[in-house]
Amino acid sequence: MAGLLTDYLTECAGRKFAYGTHDCATFVAGWLDRATGLDGLSAWLGQYHDELSCAAFIAAGGGMVPIADAFITSRYGMARTMTPRAGNPLVVDYRGNRAMAIRVSEHDVAMMIADRLFVTPRVTVIAEWGEA
Repeated sequence: MAGLLTDYLTECAGRKFAYGTHDCATFVAGWLDRATGLDGLSAWLGQYHDELSCAAFIAAGGGMVPIADAFITSRYGMARTMTPRAGNPLVVDYRGNRAMAIRVSEHDVAMMIADRLFVTPRVTVIAEWGEA
């Protein structure tokens, strides 16, 4: 798993952030597709295309955690967990903003932010999913 995750992060580091195609949610869905062999990303694509439509999509779904929970549990069969493992999808709070992220170690997470892939320990984990 570690090599697969490292390869995915390296690949994503060269991509520019773009709402609806390479943002925090599609970053996580792309990882889960790669890790599981399933195709959840295609269901996410096209739901929004800019910051305003993304905010409307999140609001209509009841917030970041309910949307992520429904998507991750239905598409990938994962369940909420309190056990941190590399590769787990997360919803985090980073400087007052919620975002989807991938756990890369016990303390570090990777996420797509405004212009790049970012790895940091300085987040508050709001929700985490793992193997059911």
